[in-house]
Amino acid sequence: MSAKLLKYTLVYFIQGEITKRIKIGQTNCTVEERMRRLQTGSPDKLVLLGVYLGFEYSEIKLHNMFGQFRLHGEWFSPEKEITDFIKNKCLSNTTALYYVYHEIEKGNMSYEEALALGEEELCRRSDEQFLEILEKMYTNSGRRAVGCGEERTAPFALLD
Repeated sequence: MSAKLLKYTLVYFIQGEITKRIKIGQTNCTVEERMRRLQTGSPDKLVLLGVYLGFEYSEIKLHNMFGQFRLHGEWFSPEKEITDFIKNKCLSNTTALYYVYHEIEKGNMSYEEALALGEEELCRRSDEQFLEILEKMYTNSGRRAVGCGEERTAPFALLD
C-alpha cells in the first residue's frame, strides 16, 4: 500500500527512547507512515515529539539553526533550544495536527492561530467537527454519534 501524499510538507521531531537523540526530518506522507518506516530501521524505539506545520522554518533552516547540536546526519543532541522550539512551535497530538492541516488548507486558520488555541482546544474542535459529520451521516439511521473525549482510542462511538 502506498503512503498518502500530503500537499504541505510536515517537519517532524522524533526521539530515540534510549539514546534521547532527536531526528529533525520532513515528510509529505502522514506522520504515522513516516514513523513506521523509520522504526523499521531503528534499534531504538522512536517517539514523536512534535510536528511543525508552519511555513517559516523548513527542515534545512532548522538543521542550520540547531547545527551546533548536530551529532550526525539529521540527528541532534536533545538540547534545551531544540526542546523549547518543539514546545513552542510544534504540535505533538496528531488529531490536532491533522485538524489544523485541513483548516489551513481550507483557509480557515493560520498555523500561528492554531498554536495560540492550544492542542486541547484543537482536539475539541476536531471532535466537534467529526461528530457533526457523523450526525449528518446517521440522521436517517436512528443512531446517535458520541465522541470519545479523553480516551481517544477511536475517533467516535456509535450508540443506539
